[in-house]
Amino acid sequence: MLAGREGTDADRVVLSLQLNRDIELFGLEVARRCKWGYPVVIKNFPLLRGVPFPTLYWLTCPHLVRKIGEMEDKLKGKFYVDEQRLLKSHHLYASVRFKYFMEVVGGFKVSVPMKFLRVIAFSGVGGVMRDMHRVKCLHSHYAFYLAGYEDPVGELVDSLLVEKECPDNRCEVMLKGNGVAVDGEKF
Repeated sequence: MLAGREGTDADRVVLSLQLNRDIELFGLEVARRCKWGYPVVIKNFPLLRGVPFPTLYWLTCPHLVRKIGEMEDKLKGKFYVDEQRLLKSHHLYASVRFKYFMEVVGGFKVSVPMKFLRVIAFSGVGGVMRDMHRVKCLHSHYAFYLAGYEDPVGELVDSLLVEKECPDNRCEVMLKGNGVAVDGEKF
């Protein structure tokens, strides 16, 4: 389920628990939600506290993060994807990130060092900049793929995943376990 809307305070609470860190909502959108309604992929603003944040699409679902981590351990980088499609995906990612950056800051006078603009405009999936023929992070590729973009690595990950969503509404369980109100009821 694609979402494409700005993150809310409720999303911030869930994301903080999913990622085990405080989340800044500036420029953040939920790009995809699970069948339970919780964020799976978020779209981040390309600058965080004034420095480049190369992860435009971030996989947040604890279930998928764990499953893909296990997949990375098993594959150990030993898989094949078409290099031209991978290169195209890296370039598309950089283009989408730079366009989003310009949309958000377009109406403001913002001073950003040229070296930061280069990272925003030219780094690929997972922040890859020099060797665009390599895969840095399966999680980042899968997040880009789930956000609706063509990515051969994300496609491969999707074909290898058996459980694409948690069967037990894990995020709600996590919220209740942390005393957060769910559907108006405090747990």
